[in-house]
Amino acid sequence: MKNLENLGAKFWHEPSIVGRHADVLLPPHLQPELLEGMKTFGMTVENFIEDVQQLIDEETSGSAAAEGRIALDKYATLEQINEFLAEQNRLHPDITELYSIGKSYEGRDLNVLKISRGGATKGAIWLDANIHAREWITSAVAINTINELLNGERQGWTEDFDWYILTVYNPDGLVYTKSTDRMWRKTRSPGFLCKGADANRNFGFHFRDGGSSTNPCSETYSGSEAFSEVENQHVRDEINKISKELVAYISLHSYSQYILLPFGHNNRRIPQYDAYMDLGRRIAQATAARYGTQFVHGNIVDLLC
Repeated sequence: MKNLENLGAKFWHEPSIVGRHADVLLPPHLQPELLEGMKTFGMTVENFIEDVQQLIDEETSGSAAAEGRIALDKYATLEQINEFLAEQNRLHPDITELYSIGKSYEGRDLNVLKISRGGATKGAIWLDANIHAREWITSAVAINTINELLNGERQGWTEDFDWYILTVYNPDGLVYTKSTDRMWRKTRSPGFLCKGADANRNFGFHFRDGGSSTNPCSETYSGSEAFSEVENQHVRDEINKISKELVAYISLHSYSQYILLPFGHNNRRIPQYDAYMDLGRRIAQATAARYGTQFVHGNIVDLLC
């Protein structure tokens, strides 16, 4: 299955152990031969999206944010997101701080909005979004989180914790998905044969210890070395600055309805495993109660590998 990538297929859910499903996007010219081959090998094939390009076209024409002010129920451009952050900082100067933790490879700011009420030192919560360029919904969730913390029902949460919110981890990739390739996932750094790396697999903790690729053209390419991507370097440095206060690190992703808990390299139980699982269960229950959406919680390896 993994060899399909060399033919131009894109995995949305990676093949792992025998018996688990994989989701793969097949270019039209490959479909007849590959689908027949899968059936020959006894694989069960289900076609659950007939025309991905049609969905992209509908999304682009029907839900793209208009020029000007951001709309909280529309996908925003990077410029609109940055304008929203600046506006919230202007409206709430006493409890917000807007700053750049560094530049992306192409020179765009990685803007963090800190939200804090009161001068006492509190536990810090880090939240980031759009580490994968095509996952637009994640920055939309981050924006709505900011709005709730500053203007909505959750303002009290900022009295108990300091919030550090990086709405767009991968700004170069996001811009590229808007202008050129809606399905682009990686950063935009130069590389041999293909551009970019999967920033989510570029951290120094158990680098290349499963779940990533050494193929520069793969969507899960880990990069030439740990922290090869400048965006990851900036986030690492910022996390180190607030590490003594950090009580939670939340990274928003889309595709599949999971609440993923550490670790990502093996399924060894982390300290306070039961507390983490209870938290995941309560998040899933609250989400289902409000939206009817069913999320599954658990260890990353148990659920994805």
